[in-house]
Amino acid sequence: MVEEERKFTVEAGWLLPDLSPAVPASGSVRALAPATLVATYHDTVDLRLARAGVSLRYREGDEVPWTVKLPTGSPGVRHEISRAGPADVLPAELVELVTVFHRGAALTPAAVVRTVRHAQEIVDEAGRVLAEVVDDQVTVLDAEGATTGAFREVEVERKAGDGALLDRLTELLRDAGARGGDFTPKHVRALGRAATAEPDLVAPDELPADPSAAAVVTEAVRREVARLLAHDPLVRLRAPVGDDDTAVHQMRVACRRLRSDLKTFGPLVRPAWARPLRTELKWLADALGAARDAEVLRQAGAASTRGPPVATAGRHTEEAGRRRDAAPGRARRAVAHRTQAGQAGPLGGDGGRAGARRGRGEAGPGTGEGAEPAR
Repeated sequence: MVEEERKFTVEAGWLLPDLSPAVPASGSVRALAPATLVATYHDTVDLRLARAGVSLRYREGDEVPWTVKLPTGSPGVRHEISRAGPADVLPAELVELVTVFHRGAALTPAAVVRTVRHAQEIVDEAGRVLAEVVDDQVTVLDAEGATTGAFREVEVERKAGDGALLDRLTELLRDAGARGGDFTPKHVRALGRAATAEPDLVAPDELPADPSAAAVVTEAVRREVARLLAHDPLVRLRAPVGDDDTAVHQMRVACRRLRSDLKTFGPLVRPAWARPLRTELKWLADALGAARDAEVLRQAGAASTRGPPVATAGRHTEEAGRRRDAAPGRARRAVAHRTQAGQAGPLGGDGGRAGARRGRGEAGPGTGEGAEPAR
């Protein structure tokens, strides 16, 4: 599911205002009993998940306690995936889901956050929850349970309501003195500055007016690495991408373009680094190919049923549907194969240097010949 939240900071003595002016006609405000939630966030030693805007937690007090949250590119909007399981065993499915972020590094407890929550729900006349407003008193705990920090924040989360309702609630909170700012998750605040450092895999940037060849290579590679990383979890989730595209397609495009870029810029990158990476990318593209072919086949079959009646159309569409439904599972298993074997796929290990943290204009594992201006 996709979660949409807005966060606000408030002073110690701040009081939650009456929310009824924001409630739609025939709706109401429903106060919930206070709840105490204790969340343990897992990350790598160097906080790769937190720095990438990702979280993996176990939270006591939740019906389904294990949750991964993934960024979408819009502040406050994240993919949220929850699974059951005991506190001392990380669900393999969720660990696999964040493979492109941890890249095979061990995940261990990194932060413990205790939240005392006072929540109010905005409901319609049928009792459907449209939005939730929570006032959280947050305590950061160390491994021994001692307090190392505390803060207070207010969240507004969209449920079945629309964006206009969130806007009205936001206005009420701001009028009461709440301050909206950058969207910073609790565990990032708990972990401090280290969790806000630049991610390992840097987002692409605009090229300068007269870029060096190294800068051109770096940004080309970073652009497609970003595409690949963004869509890997969505392939595993079988999540949609807009109305007319798929994550499988976008991830396969990234593989193809990365391989092409590495070949085109061959004189500027080290062959011993680029060749194995191109081989890995081809393997991944082939693994995704069956799923993509089945997607196209199903689209073609669906289109054929909108034309003139054909006796075999139903049979063909049914067969295409069976192939389409089976292929993504095969593709996901293939993509996960290297992870299960203790690897992190084409961007794990040395391959991850393709978009790693470097100065703008440095072409990753290059030959040292990229300093001249691009022509």
